[in-house]
Amino acid sequence: MNGKVKIVDAPGYVKEFRATVIAGLHEVRVTEDQEFVTVVSDAQNDIHVVPSRCVHEVGPNEPRSIREITEEILSDWKKPSPAAVPHLDAMVDLEGAHDRYGAESAASIVRSFLGNARTWRGETARRVKAELASIIEGVF
Repeated sequence: MNGKVKIVDAPGYVKEFRATVIAGLHEVRVTEDQEFVTVVSDAQNDIHVVPSRCVHEVGPNEPRSIREITEEILSDWKKPSPAAVPHLDAMVDLEGAHDRYGAESAASIVRSFLGNARTWRGETARRVKAELASIIEGVF
């Protein structure tokens, strides 16, 4: 298994990992046996052992996580609006539209970010804002 993997249906969390160093993310090693997969993230020295059935490779057409999108925003928007910063801080910890950050839904956080990101302009800003809007479309 190499590339990006997503751990789903594992009690307590859904998390994505990359198996190569890309865009500042750190190496992840995935080892397998018959029933369990061990995922080691060098980024935070996290070790997760989950059932093999819970680990799925993510294809190139899979949508990016909110965290991945936020990393692009932070690399492109050099001086974010002070009103957008708290939302960016929360978005770094979110994977999908149905996640929660404290008592707030990911969709609500992303909507607030989009409302406070009007000063972020350019082609990257237009593309990323549209991507975020599509992720939260229909989610409350």
